[in-house]
Amino acid sequence: MRKAVVLGGAVLVLVLSVAAIFVMFRMQATLHNAHLAYLEKVKQEEVARKEALEEAKRQNAAAMQDSSPSQEENELMSRLVDDAIRALMQESSERSEGEEGKDAAIAQDASGAAKESGSEGEQLDRKALKKLMRKKNRKYGDDDRAMRGDISIEDMKLSKQLMRDARQSITDGEYDAATQMLKESLDSDPSNKQAYQMLAQMYKQLGQTGDEMQVYRDWMANMPKDALPHYLLSQTYLTMGDTASALQELTQFQSLSGDRISSYPMAAGMYRQLGMTTEEGSLLEAWTRTAPDSSDAHQMLADYYRRNGNYTAALTEYQQATTLAPGNVSAYTSMGSVYQRMGQYAEAEQQYQAAIDLRQNNMGLRDQLGDCYRAAGDYQNAIATYQSIINLAPNSPAAQQAARQINQIERMLSKQ
Repeated sequence: MRKAVVLGGAVLVLVLSVAAIFVMFRMQATLHNAHLAYLEKVKQEEVARKEALEEAKRQNAAAMQDSSPSQEENELMSRLVDDAIRALMQESSERSEGEEGKDAAIAQDASGAAKESGSEGEQLDRKALKKLMRKKNRKYGDDDRAMRGDISIEDMKLSKQLMRDARQSITDGEYDAATQMLKESLDSDPSNKQAYQMLAQMYKQLGQTGDEMQVYRDWMANMPKDALPHYLLSQTYLTMGDTASALQELTQFQSLSGDRISSYPMAAGMYRQLGMTTEEGSLLEAWTRTAPDSSDAHQMLADYYRRNGNYTAALTEYQQATTLAPGNVSAYTSMGSVYQRMGQYAEAEQQYQAAIDLRQNNMGLRDQLGDCYRAAGDYQNAIATYQSIINLAPNSPAAQQAARQINQIERMLSKQ
């Protein structure tokens, strides 16, 4: 009997122990599942948070694009300024070469007359050279040829040859030699614009700002009617943070430039960097009046209106730009952005599609179109547009971004 009681107690203890172990495992399983659920919730919240931050960044980027120059706008301005400077320098080069040809012809005539006139040849030669200088000063006034009264054709040719040699020395990294050659080039011909620019640019690359600025001042002293050194010096002052001096040189540049078309984008770009919005706008408007057939002028004015919130005027100028240049992808894209900011999604989609038709392989344009569909609530077309990026460029960063956009839309739709 006593054994039975002991055995029964042992069985009871065993049963209770098994039950306790079972309950403990169940509790652990429950806690584990609860922990997994918590981790999954945290993960989903983190994904949602990142998606919200990403979307906020995209929206902020769109807003910033409206209030500040876009990359495309900066690239356009840089191109226009570079083209304007290049045109000014090329104009000077072509004029100099043409002048040399005429000089050579006059000198040849003088030499021939001297041979025919015997003892009077020397006197005739002097008269021919005086005639040559009168023609030069009459054509060019007192600016870039005023100092050439005592400069021979040989000196002009020597100046150009020294400049070419200096260019090669700069390429070879022999800056001391290049400096000496360029100074000798300017000694031979103090009105050689290309030599001034090359010397100043070399000093700029070497970080010798003081020497660079002195080159511009020498350029101004020797060619007082040339506007370009004032513009270049204005840029240098602006880089140094001396806005007052930059504005002073910019004003002088405009005064000397007159109505020269190339001066409009150059000066407008400087006013933008100086934060002088009113002056920038006035110049851009004057540019479109002076050059009404310039697509670049209308696009720059449209970008200005967009940055300052005048969307209606911006659209008018963008439309004019695309009329003058139907292949202007940037103008179509900017027009789409303006329409999207105004909530006119159908018009925006049309402009983005026009840009894509011109640049089929531009994934950035497709991404903008997808964003526009998404903003309009057209999720089906948004997903299709993002998917086209993945199909066309499967391993690109643009494709990865498109895949994230698709996942965001699908998760959002699954919660509805």
